[in-house]
Amino acid sequence: MKTRLFIASALLFLTVATHASRFVKASDQNISFTGRVLHNNDGSVSFDWTGVYMQVAFTGRQVSVHIAESDTAYYNIFIDGRWKRKIKSSGRESHEVLLGEQLRSGRHTVCLQRCTEGQYSRTTIFGISVDDKASLEKVQPKKRFIEVYGDSYTCGFGVETNRAEDPFRLETENCNDAYACLIARYFNADYALVAHSGKGLVRNYAQEQQTKENLLTRHDRLFDDHDTIAYDFKAYKPDLVMVNLGTNDYSPGVIPTVQQYVGNYLKLLRSLQKHYGDVPVLCITPHSASEYLLAALQVLRDSVAGMAHVHMAQPMPGIIHYGYDLGASWHPNRQGQRKIAMTLIPQVSAITKWEVGSMDALLNYTGDRDWAQIARYNADNERQRAIADPERVVFLGNSITDFWPRRHAEFWQKHPHFVCRGISGQTSSQFVTRFREDVINLKPKTVVINAGTNDIAENTGMYDEDVTFGNIVTMVELAQLHGIRVILSSVLPAKRFSWRPSIEPEEKIAQLNARIRKYAKEHQIPYADYYSALVSPKDRSLKEGHSVDGVHPNAQGYAVMEKVILPLLMEK
Repeated sequence: MKTRLFIASALLFLTVATHASRFVKASDQNISFTGRVLHNNDGSVSFDWTGVYMQVAFTGRQVSVHIAESDTAYYNIFIDGRWKRKIKSSGRESHEVLLGEQLRSGRHTVCLQRCTEGQYSRTTIFGISVDDKASLEKVQPKKRFIEVYGDSYTCGFGVETNRAEDPFRLETENCNDAYACLIARYFNADYALVAHSGKGLVRNYAQEQQTKENLLTRHDRLFDDHDTIAYDFKAYKPDLVMVNLGTNDYSPGVIPTVQQYVGNYLKLLRSLQKHYGDVPVLCITPHSASEYLLAALQVLRDSVAGMAHVHMAQPMPGIIHYGYDLGASWHPNRQGQRKIAMTLIPQVSAITKWEVGSMDALLNYTGDRDWAQIARYNADNERQRAIADPERVVFLGNSITDFWPRRHAEFWQKHPHFVCRGISGQTSSQFVTRFREDVINLKPKTVVINAGTNDIAENTGMYDEDVTFGNIVTMVELAQLHGIRVILSSVLPAKRFSWRPSIEPEEKIAQLNARIRKYAKEHQIPYADYYSALVSPKDRSLKEGHSVDGVHPNAQGYAVMEKVILPLLMEK
């Protein structure tokens, strides 16, 4: 019996046996590729631009892809429009990777989206395998199409981390969480990305002089980095083109003259008009634009005033904040990218006359809500599992835990065994859902659980103290079953929730804390009483000077919490 590679979880490959299947070449008329691709004589398809995606509809209960890489790339898998997992692909020889199995009988769709950049690998897809008697059908293209020319902001560079100081790692890049894909998803549009980190129109990041290899020279190529074959601009005709370039031109070092930058920008615009005719183009002002870039873009604005169908986006100063909106190497994280998308969506609508509806489409992959955000820490969980650390401590919590490494980084730098698994906005029910991935599978010595704030704030529904307390007990029992020491902690004091101003939380917090403390004492579980250390005796609010908003601690507040938790962690 033949074998195939099976992805048991987000990034792990295992070999398992399978039943009868048939192979269909990538050149089959029912298999579509969106983006710039090369159709090879042997029926395979090659590409390297980020964001390229393959789609097919099929009947049956499983589907796999036959794929090869020149190096390493990452992909998002969608089944029936729902995001399932992110996978790592490597290996120069064609190998079979299972995309979906044990599906219900009937028709399904699969989409395999490359989410990392071209310089890291050239991908070749040879075909797919489906059930022996499966039928195939082409996934019909959407009625709208957006093409985006950009740099690392468009690529989703470092979007999956939440610390500006984190170094870039390929596994934390994901174009699907960047503004371009968010906007396309919001307007239910297909898309193609022509984007490469560090590239400008004249000069690339931190280069001392103008370069012959920039995004202007690459914009008309079939491949980003692995060939110089000319692209014929016939694979699709977009309904809108967006250009987000200039950040790297005006990065530290010898910056280009305004004439050089505007001159190359106009060359790109004229090329697009030559190939696409009167398709509207939106020239984006990067959120991080320096004074030099803003001045150059003002000259560009004047220069395109007479060009039909060319639009200049409004600036978006101050929308990205340190400690909240930044991922690796000071690039926007998921929240930062959503802010950029939310700023641009009304401008796109004004140009295209596309209807603006609910913003929910920005928050979730189409048709699916990763309710517990299990995928949030996939990449770092893989890294942690590869390291045997008998002293590991996992801090499980909400935004109070999530923001801790950013607002008081020294604490985490001094204690490399500590692992943050906080997710902003989450309730205890979501903690329980991701407890295996974010705690048990990491095999920590200790887990510190801080739950309750968002339950009381009714972030996921009406507050029921019994349910919240029951979720905390469930996590304790799961941890102890796996030999993990537990430290319970109090809900922090709060007088008011800015996002739920109608709720009066003081008494609910006090009652839940009393119940947690009593349970901890009865079961001989250490209890970190953050509440008593931070509460104002005057009105049960969080002490003045220890918070940024009455709910979330500042550096001084976290320092107080650290004095509470460290002695408990030192206990045997």
